[in-house]
Amino acid sequence: MNFSTSFGRTLLVASALAAGASLAGCSGSAEEAVTEDGFGSSTEAWTEASTGTFDAGRLALVNTFARPFDMQLAYGDRGGCLLMSRQTFALVYPGYEYRIPRCYSASDRQAVSAMYASPASPFEMPDRYIVNPDPAPNFTLRVTNLGLNSLSASMQPDGLHLRGSLRIRFQATSWLVDPWAELSNVAVDARIVTNRGYLSADQVTVNLGSWYAECGAGNWCVGYVSNAISAQRASLETTMRTMLNGFLYKPETFQYVYGTLERVENTVNRPAGAAPWIVGLGSLRFEGGAFRYDMRRVGASSTPNCEVRVACGTTATVQCTANADRISLAEGTRAIATNATSGEGAATRFIDRNLRMDGKAHRYTVCAMSDDARGTEVNRSCTTVAFTAVEAANCKSPAPAAPALPAK
Repeated sequence: MNFSTSFGRTLLVASALAAGASLAGCSGSAEEAVTEDGFGSSTEAWTEASTGTFDAGRLALVNTFARPFDMQLAYGDRGGCLLMSRQTFALVYPGYEYRIPRCYSASDRQAVSAMYASPASPFEMPDRYIVNPDPAPNFTLRVTNLGLNSLSASMQPDGLHLRGSLRIRFQATSWLVDPWAELSNVAVDARIVTNRGYLSADQVTVNLGSWYAECGAGNWCVGYVSNAISAQRASLETTMRTMLNGFLYKPETFQYVYGTLERVENTVNRPAGAAPWIVGLGSLRFEGGAFRYDMRRVGASSTPNCEVRVACGTTATVQCTANADRISLAEGTRAIATNATSGEGAATRFIDRNLRMDGKAHRYTVCAMSDDARGTEVNRSCTTVAFTAVEAANCKSPAPAAPALPAK
């Protein structure tokens, strides 16, 4: 019969000795020969801290399953909305229907701001008043159409670069003529770094490319319109930067970015059975050509499960198992046994050891230890096994019978 216990339970060795004596072919009680036995435990929760790195390889991985750069533009009446891709929306709002909200008026954009904090990021493209030298008329310049032809991302030594192509249509109005112009391939390069834990567009450059313009009879004022368009480059750069940061600074975008970092870490950098990584909110920064962030994981210790078997003789046998990299048995500072194997934890380790029964009090400590991927101990959980016992008297061989006296 086995004498076993679980974490935190008090036992009597007397019962074990009696059971062991029965297995050995002995009989009788040994209660007077033992004192109370006990099992105790101590668990140390552990925290492993590390620095995560989001580089070009991980950017490609994210773009494969989230498609965050497949964004759209909905535009009208001097403003519009920058919209997440369907895949990104599904990750941020699982189970919700993807919608493209109206962004064709100021009231539309106000409603979007209140009701669709994400996936829409409203922005404004205000009219510009252009003053020309006499005798040319002055113009009020308005963007009447804006579209996104393409968008891609690449990791560079100075930041994450978003590069896209836009098509823009301008309409100008004056007291004399109402010209218009269309730019079909406006190249935009936005550099994304970090600002206090958020992603931030710190620099946007615009190349207007070529355009087509029409201006009254004989296109007599095309030169003035072209000058007005050329003057819009710096204004567009400022507007694009403001638009992107309005999107990047949203709480929903912030949560999505950190949630994505956690998904990536737990996909490519989490051993089977290990605790998940948690990325520290607000820790994102751009360093050395990559985004870096603080992360940690907290594990609950695995307590060894021990069983003690006692039978007739001078020893008790302790058997312990644990899911760990290593398991050890010690009395005080004296190591008795260690079972060490390679691996990443979550594997059963076993100790089977004979302990003394000499009538003295003994306290043994059994510890299970787990390491991180670098071999550094991050988890230690211990159980104590304490008992005082001697072999029961009725387990000893009976004395030989005295010889019979001869009959008188």
